[in-house]
Amino acid sequence: MAANEVILHTEDLCKYFGGIKALDHVNIYVRKGEILGIIGPNGAGKTTLFNVITGFYRPTRGAVFFVGKKISGLHPAKIAKMGIGRTFQITRPFKNLTVLQNVIAACGRDAYFGLSFLKRYRTPEVVEEALRIIKDVGLTDYVDQPAKVLPIGHMRRLEIARALALKPKLLLLDEPTAGMSAKEIEEISELVRRLRDEMGITIMLVEHNMRVAMGLSDRMYVLSYGKVIAEGTPEEVRENPLVIEAYLGRSHAARS
Repeated sequence: MAANEVILHTEDLCKYFGGIKALDHVNIYVRKGEILGIIGPNGAGKTTLFNVITGFYRPTRGAVFFVGKKISGLHPAKIAKMGIGRTFQITRPFKNLTVLQNVIAACGRDAYFGLSFLKRYRTPEVVEEALRIIKDVGLTDYVDQPAKVLPIGHMRRLEIARALALKPKLLLLDEPTAGMSAKEIEEISELVRRLRDEMGITIMLVEHNMRVAMGLSDRMYVLSYGKVIAEGTPEEVRENPLVIEAYLGRSHAARS
């Protein structure tokens, strides 16, 4: 792909739940190699957008295209194999398995279809790949620890590690710093930068922490009530009256 080539875009993407328009004619694009921020108040449609992109929801209308191919309506596993990985707001590791076993389970995605096959496919090659990913996310000291004993910051690192095992071209991070201390937020932010700068992974980021979102994103979209109300650099978004109104209310925007 050439620089600035679009790796993913949506066309008039809509997702309705009864009379609720969670996504309302959303048109966005993601360039290869950028960190794209998706922000907006609670209920704006951010996670719904991720769920439609990754196949967990079928769009009511409109479409999603990834590397030029229409993917909306495909099974989540097929979309993942095409090169889209994601994390979730609520971490979902196998809590009774170790960090290494969790990542092996993700690395072996093409070889087996359940944990009963975990031991059989724990080959030297898969273990080596898993250990490399674990090192990349900074969990080497926790390889043999059960996931359930990890602090929240390390749990989110493990979630990222499992997504990296899919070898994604595009990684969707849903609230990667939620519930973390200031030090953990700084560490995860640095990890996100390395994923892009050193591993060449394009990233879409949903983040409520505005300081984190503004600091990490090259470009941003702002959703409100399912609609895109602003797009631009963090500086442009920060000064947009519609964004100020969406977050702080009409009276504050009028005084600004």
